Amino acid sequence: MPQLSQPPPGNRIRVKQTDQQVRFTFSDDITFNVVMSLFLGSRSVLVIQQGMSAMETESIWTGAVLLPWAFGLALLAGAGLFLVSRPAYYSDPPGGGGKVCLQWTVAEIVIDRQGLQLRLRAPRPRWVNLPLSHVLRIELVDEHYVVLLKRGHERFGIIRTRHQNYMIGAGLKPAEQDWLVTELSTLLHQFQRGDR
Repeated sequence: MPQLSQPPPGNRIRVKQTDQQVRFTFSDDITFNVVMSLFLGSRSVLVIQQGMSAMETESIWTGAVLLPWAFGLALLAGAGLFLVSRPAYYSDPPGGGGKVCLQWTVAEIVIDRQGLQLRLRAPRPRWVNLPLSHVLRIELVDEHYVVLLKRGHERFGIIRTRHQNYMIGAGLKPAEQDWLVTELSTLLHQFQRGDR
């Protein structure tokens, strides 16, 4: 098994290496998800209360009552989704002309001689198994862009495969992203060539 280089100082990526595989596990910072859940939950309560208030003057089967209830329940479902999973979206390539992609955040990556496995933070955590022959490359997207005179910046790793791309390393520091993409790319090339 190839030896990994030294991770950057303050690295939050947990690495477990055996003779057969390398496992990268990412810390689970749920601050954003809790804040979004609280925000959506509070908005849900306000909207449902509007529907309840409308019942004083309207029939229960009118839009003034049913629409706020339906919208409030949708917001409540969104709040629950943010509590149990980690959705992520990105633009590929970054900027105004890119395609917007939605996926579950990658919580763990396991690479060995047979393939690459990704554990996604979906409502029910699931694994995606990618044969090495399907993985095209692993690269870092680090681009500045301008949309309506507002300058932005996107930085994340991306695993490009024959069928679908997977964003990795969102929320990591730039040095951690650089290290992760470099190490994964090196391991991928060595395993695809059959190096020992």
